[in-house]
Amino acid sequence: MSQQATLLAKVFDHKEHADAFLTEGRISAGRLSSYRDTEDSERRDTDEGGVILLEPSVWVNGIELPGVKRLRFDDGYEQVRYVFCMTQFFVDLNDPSALEQLGEQMAMSLPRLQRFGPHTVLVHDLSEFTDRVKEAIPSRVKAWKWGFVEYCDESLSAQTMNLHLQDPMSALERAFRKDPFFELERECRLALCDGEGGDVDRIDFAVGSLEDIALMMPTSGLGDARFTSEEPE
Repeated sequence: MSQQATLLAKVFDHKEHADAFLTEGRISAGRLSSYRDTEDSERRDTDEGGVILLEPSVWVNGIELPGVKRLRFDDGYEQVRYVFCMTQFFVDLNDPSALEQLGEQMAMSLPRLQRFGPHTVLVHDLSEFTDRVKEAIPSRVKAWKWGFVEYCDESLSAQTMNLHLQDPMSALERAFRKDPFFELERECRLALCDGEGGDVDRIDFAVGSLEDIALMMPTSGLGDARFTSEEPE
């Protein structure tokens, strides 16, 4: 039976924020729209959080508009979606060669991750971390989703878009589709839909100390990391 291990890395620009995540499990989820509005061109995703409609033609009031290829819609959840992002690395524990390549996997993403900051907290127990997050979700959150981002060219028909436009869970699903340009970020996301109108810039909460399931390291060290299935003596 295949056994897959997943490591989650959270990169921080400030040491005190990394410390708070490690010792308190402090999670700070920002608006999804901030990824679209950021001035950092390497992090900006102009389609983030929207509905992308790819059609050879579009009909408006019975009139066909040919040649329209890409449209972006605000789906009505612009102000109430928040995300907390981490980077995921995974490996088949039954494949020794794959385990040895985990460090190489990290090295490939390193140039992009270093843009986010010099401090990294590496979570090595995904299951336990997930359980702690679930237990700590704030009461103000009316819907949430935790999972890996899929990097693909999204195509939605007009019918599908209309059916799911006003459903909170469908709105959260759109936080897990990104352009392949960002695939080296290897994102794992916690997406939250605020039930109190999105009147805060961030949703903050703590899951408790992660010191038993995580460690801190320099982001630059990800490129030098080497892993083995053998237990230390």
